[in-house]
Amino acid sequence: MNKQFTAIVALLIVTVLGAALVQAIPATIDQVRLDDTTVTVNDVTSLSIDRGQEFDVRVQVTAQQDISNAEIQVFISGYEYNNYEDTRISDVTPTFDMKSNVSYVKTLTLTLPGDADQDSYKIRVIVSDRNGASIVQDYNIKLDAERHDLNIKDVILSPSSEVRSGSALLATVRVENFGQNSEKDIKVTASIPALGMSA
Repeated sequence: MNKQFTAIVALLIVTVLGAALVQAIPATIDQVRLDDTTVTVNDVTSLSIDRGQEFDVRVQVTAQQDISNAEIQVFISGYEYNNYEDTRISDVTPTFDMKSNVSYVKTLTLTLPGDADQDSYKIRVIVSDRNGASIVQDYNIKLDAERHDLNIKDVILSPSSEVRSGSALLATVRVENFGQNSEKDIKVTASIPALGMSA
């Protein structure tokens, strides 16, 4: 029992010493602005942003010591298709060096997909370098949708490549509603202006 207690104490000491060796990057995040609005870390009030928008995240960071190979990343977790590179809601700066007591402003861009769930999310801002523990701050946003937002998702033509004279061309159109309201009496028109035809 005594050997087991000694082993546990030794393990705790090694863990504490190991954690102490990884020091946080010597910098502070001074301000974060989403487009023209300054946001506060974990503020109770969320900033409302519409789906389908692109907006800038302006991050001001100050170094307390010289820092090499720093980078700033912003991202939103919890989007269903974040595992695909082309739909991930994130942006990252190229690496840059920071001088002590100098503030740096970096602007990153996030694009909110039109099919993201209307819900509360956090924009996560990470400042890191190669070896130090990163600084992470969270900012609350609320994803909303426009009242009316219809999108043509897909168009299928039959036949798909060639139509014989006198034959019909059928068009199947898939429409998705990303808006807040249910829509009624939707009208879809397909036309071939060069032939003066529409249906």
